[in-house]
Amino acid sequence: MMSLTNLCLLSLTASTLAAYPTTFPFENEAYTPVAVPTETPTFTYDASETGGYVYFGAYTLQANAADKEVSLAVKGTLSDGDFPYEPHRNRFCEFLLVDTYGTPPILPDSLWNCSSKEIYYTPADYVGTVNGQSVCAPGECCDFLMGHPKFGEDQLEWQPWLDERAASALCEDIDEVTYCIMIGGHFQINCFEYWISVTERLAGVLPCYDTWILYLLTCPIYKQSYTFMLVWEPTSYVETLSAEEFITVDCVAFLQDRICKPYSYFYPESTTSTSTSSPTASSTDAASTTSSAASMIPFLALLGFF
Repeated sequence: MMSLTNLCLLSLTASTLAAYPTTFPFENEAYTPVAVPTETPTFTYDASETGGYVYFGAYTLQANAADKEVSLAVKGTLSDGDFPYEPHRNRFCEFLLVDTYGTPPILPDSLWNCSSKEIYYTPADYVGTVNGQSVCAPGECCDFLMGHPKFGEDQLEWQPWLDERAASALCEDIDEVTYCIMIGGHFQINCFEYWISVTERLAGVLPCYDTWILYLLTCPIYKQSYTFMLVWEPTSYVETLSAEEFITVDCVAFLQDRICKPYSYFYPESTTSTSTSSPTASSTDAASTTSSAASMIPFLALLGFF
């Protein structure tokens, strides 16, 4: 088991290979995601809320010590002094916690210490299919996660959620890594352990958020009217978004690490030198404010509400 103390010591002793990037590695990509629309949250979590939590927290890392007792030492980036770190410290998730789960906006750091739960990924967590598509062989899926700590044991509850989304939006086939993370129980944003230092990650370098966007843009329904995977933002903010912006906000929240592998890592033919087009949604497409159902009860149980 790795305690927060050990994580802190590890972050102090690990050599930093480079500074944390100021941007995502999209310079050679045929598809460049649209920007997350600028807004600064009011942190009121009510009808007066302006939104912009994903922009303020996950996208631009603007949280600082004046905003929160334990938070980022330098706006816009991560440095050695920010570790141990997990994304809830940048405040991107506060509206979701209050509005969807009915919890306080800031929860104890101990909740995100996933090693203390003593639950770990096993082959039984993944059935290997999505909406009838064979993604990976049962018992052989998601090797990069096996044996690592997880936030909860709800992977098989997220499975029908992903099946339903893929079916209802008429999505094309999903790749294995996206599948593994989408139903993995949000380890990448809920666990200290996966963020070892500025440049080191427990489960290796994960995909950038453009990989999820490009998967979701294969879904004709979502290109016209998108629905959040989790409700990160208030309706007042969502109503200003195009469908493509809406998809981008959602994907940035889930895959916000700038130490990441862009789409062309998995599909080399998609670089600017070899690919001429990528799926896009019209800038005039309407963005739905209705969320898909979240798996709320397992999360609240983890918080001790049941």
